[in-house]
Amino acid sequence: MAVVPADAADLLTAHLPVTWLPSGPVRAASVPIDTSPDVIAAWHQTHFREVPLIPLRGHQAMTTEQAAAWLDEHASVLAWFLEDIAGRAEWHLTAQRDPALPPVELPAEEEADTLAAWVWRRVRAGSDDACPLPIPAPAAAAGQFAHGAVLVAQANEANWLAALEQFREELKTTATTLEYHGPYPAYHFTPFAPE
Repeated sequence: MAVVPADAADLLTAHLPVTWLPSGPVRAASVPIDTSPDVIAAWHQTHFREVPLIPLRGHQAMTTEQAAAWLDEHASVLAWFLEDIAGRAEWHLTAQRDPALPPVELPAEEEADTLAAWVWRRVRAGSDDACPLPIPAPAAAAGQFAHGAVLVAQANEANWLAALEQFREELKTTATTLEYHGPYPAYHFTPFAPE
């Protein structure tokens, strides 16, 4: 399921059986319960650049009636979040460094007391928001110290990516690896994020 502005639903092509549930300023795309999560994620990925879209993968198990009731209950909040995320995309990132290496001497001008703080400060520069995410225990043991999502305005995406790539090269001098991938719909920037 995904929620879009009511006036945008007709702009989207289905590519899968979609039932549109209207509720005031928003519409929800409801799909059959046996639809593969990968198919739903691909549909989200295909359309989020066309219109603001809140992906609701965790709500897939609702019946059409349950989804309609849920949509009616949350329509005004959903409309606000659709307006808030319009024109933005989510990017995911991780940073890793071998824990056996000696600590990194941080640049004084960066005003950061840890490598993680330095990375987050630089990654957030030029973005609209950031959402640190839990680091799985095996990854933390292997040296991963940052994991999260960043929300970037599509109009600023090229500049943000260029700055991120420059920072990535700078981090290589500290034996730190920064990986990023995207763009994605804003999965982590609404209270309806998938689990």
